[in-house]
Amino acid sequence: MKMRIAALLTAAVTAAVMLPALPADAAEEYLVRDKWGYCRTAHYAESEHFVIFYGNDDRTGLVNDAFLKRNLDDYEKLWKCYGEFLGMENMNVDIYGKSTQKYKTNVYLTNTGLDQYAEGWAFMSAEDGYGIEIISPEAMQDDLTIAHEFGHVVTMQQKAWVDQSITGAWWEPLANWFREMYLLSDYYTGNTKTCWFEPYLRNMSLAYPHGRDYYEVWPFLVYLETNPDNLPGLGQFAVKRIISEAKPDELPFDTVTRLFGTDVQTVFGHFAKRMATFDFGAKAAYQQEFRNKLSSSPYYWNLFYTVPADSGSGWMQSPQWESPMQGGINVIPLSITGGQITAELRGLSDDANAAWQACIVTVGADGQAHYSELFGNGGSASVSASGAVQAYLTVSAMPETLYRVNAFDKEKDAPYLSADSRRRFPYEIRLDGADVQQSGGYSRGKGHIHSNGGGWVADTARVADSVYVGPDAMVLGNASVSGNVRITDHAVAAGDSVISENAVIADHAVVHGGGWVYVNGGWQSGKAEISGNAVISDSAVVSGMAKISGDAQVMQKAYVCDAVTVRDSAAVKGNAYVYGSAAFSGQAIADGDYANETAKQSGVSFGWLDEGGQHETAEGYIASYDFADSTVYWAKDHSTATNARQLRAEWAAERTSAKGVISFSGGDDCLLLDTGILHTNDIQISLAALWKGGGFDQKLLHIGDETAYISFTPCNSDGAAALTVTDGSRTEMLTAPALAKGEWSKITLQIIGGKGTLLINGQQADSRAISLTPNDILCASQADQAVIGRGFKGAVDYVDISRQAAAERQITYTGKEEAEETVPQKIRGDVNANGKFERADIDMMTDFLRTKGTLTDWQAGDFDENGLISAADFSLMKNAFAILNP
Repeated sequence: MKMRIAALLTAAVTAAVMLPALPADAAEEYLVRDKWGYCRTAHYAESEHFVIFYGNDDRTGLVNDAFLKRNLDDYEKLWKCYGEFLGMENMNVDIYGKSTQKYKTNVYLTNTGLDQYAEGWAFMSAEDGYGIEIISPEAMQDDLTIAHEFGHVVTMQQKAWVDQSITGAWWEPLANWFREMYLLSDYYTGNTKTCWFEPYLRNMSLAYPHGRDYYEVWPFLVYLETNPDNLPGLGQFAVKRIISEAKPDELPFDTVTRLFGTDVQTVFGHFAKRMATFDFGAKAAYQQEFRNKLSSSPYYWNLFYTVPADSGSGWMQSPQWESPMQGGINVIPLSITGGQITAELRGLSDDANAAWQACIVTVGADGQAHYSELFGNGGSASVSASGAVQAYLTVSAMPETLYRVNAFDKEKDAPYLSADSRRRFPYEIRLDGADVQQSGGYSRGKGHIHSNGGGWVADTARVADSVYVGPDAMVLGNASVSGNVRITDHAVAAGDSVISENAVIADHAVVHGGGWVYVNGGWQSGKAEISGNAVISDSAVVSGMAKISGDAQVMQKAYVCDAVTVRDSAAVKGNAYVYGSAAFSGQAIADGDYANETAKQSGVSFGWLDEGGQHETAEGYIASYDFADSTVYWAKDHSTATNARQLRAEWAAERTSAKGVISFSGGDDCLLLDTGILHTNDIQISLAALWKGGGFDQKLLHIGDETAYISFTPCNSDGAAALTVTDGSRTEMLTAPALAKGEWSKITLQIIGGKGTLLINGQQADSRAISLTPNDILCASQADQAVIGRGFKGAVDYVDISRQAAAERQITYTGKEEAEETVPQKIRGDVNANGKFERADIDMMTDFLRTKGTLTDWQAGDFDENGLISAADFSLMKNAFAILNP
């Protein structure tokens, strides 16, 4: 290395003038390119391939001979690594071809008095076709930042990704890939094993790359370069080919398919399977970082893993809010129950272009992972579980024809509810030899069984006797829980959390308060507080000093942290990430892929740092379905982003004057609503239904299970339409004249402020005190489902769900369909003839087959309709019961 430090000779240098190149040495190939005359007016230090320029006013106090030498040495190591190890070429030649001369890479130090580069932390830019670095000395305390920034320079010098908007969001993960490959190489002599990818863990279902997480999605590039599955064409220099041989405006995924001969759908499926255990690259370092993260923040288990739920069909459905987008991944943790694991996958997308790749992953006691073959929609795989101590199922989505995902698109360019680039691809799975693991991250430790509910309470926690803690729920750490709080299912309250009044923590949700958070320009510590009628449900996480109060909801896969407040009737749902000191109030909703720290008082917001991503919604609607579009699997929510699952229920273009409806046959076909949006004290459900007649007690709407439920029938055995609300011990009811047959009726059900109201065609039919709430029902039921149309014969034209009183749709229906006579409906399986198919019927059939009893209605038990009762009928009966009662 040579050092040349020039004194300030003149103040009159024209910045735009390109001074003649100064030869560094007669024998050297690379010359110094001094665009701004800093060789004469400032200072510079050079090595074989780099020149560092700095001014006369070093405000950092860091620049000295030792600093310059160390950094130039590090740059030279990077040069060799990126050139020799990664195959990069032409690392400082004019990319536009105006000159073939090779020049040293210019590095300009900010905060040292250079007039052209006065301030800035670290970034790259270009001068006259050459990549340059602009960096503060404070960012050069080790070689990791310069490894990233020089990666940008090298990317530019490979030419193909320059000025291509489709690759714009790939530049940052690529620069991080350069750094990670440097850490993997022999050129690096430090102690850092990886800079890791923690944000990617909680965003893996999003499109690759996504605006709210693109820096840390570099693991896929490491996979391509290291090629642990020995796929054709991949391996050393694969990334170099991608960034130097890409065609103009070519999506990088398409470049992979074109260059290497293996379709990127398959390549990504192989990468996804290895993300289950981080089995690639610096594997041991990645795994250690993950263990450290789970140790410090156990709720990351919720954020990383996906827990599908039984849809009532015997299959486990991926949660729609975290089903993978294009390039998204779900990692499903499994509990091994047999000697062989078999998994089947069925796609549930209304997009004919959809495609998935799945893989079963098992891990032995030695830590080695083993993989099944990849399989897709309609496929299956089996692997031996012998010797396995862990198992996972990975599912990635990559459409047959790829969509042009641009991570920087905003809501106006690519709306979350309709854009292909932000589309999610749901699926369902069926397992044999394994079950989906329901919870993780937390363990019981020292504690005791809580007297009210049988759940676990750590000895360090404080839980009042009035608090209900369900048998699978836990209260850990220093959590303080009082009042009428209910912690149910697999929910966890931990850390420094204060939960009080009538709050509900349900499903797989976690509240883990405490720790230090950086907000408003400083570090603060405090507790998470959940109070009022707030509900935290599904797989949502609330951490740090967040405060959720009033009738607010945090649900689905939402993550609320730092010093965020959510109050009134605001909701955070979907895969939303709310951080900093954000405040949500009023009827505001964060949904989908929302990520921001701004305040919201109204509307539904989507998108990453997108101030234009807000849509106003009427009357506090949290879901709204009009069935205008032809669909097979999902009825679209036009208010927020919680679609309704069509379980064999068919879309019809019209029924009488109604355009776009869902029809029901009177069998098991139905619409499944998300129960999370119903976890509230106040609710209004408005819908229009055409009832064809037939048997009594058809269930147009049923929320809960067979013991605790909210249910509406168009005509019960007393000849009245009825809304029934029961928690299994108390039953409350609203009634009205039976619905007209063969024509449309508008129905509104309200439970608001302790009062129930039933409106039929805009007229109040009944109104009285109702002490039970939807929260009460869902906490009391053991198998939560929200079903429209199962056992109902007719059709539904719209469904609107609000958390406050709202105006009905102004629609007038005409026309009439032929109706059926209403007669007592024989319920298959109801052998005791009490009007219900329930466990008591199974018991009666068991006694009958053991010749220990009789059947009140044997025909209800003749499932195979052969006029006889046999073991075959009993088997069919049990299967039918399992489907209706998952």
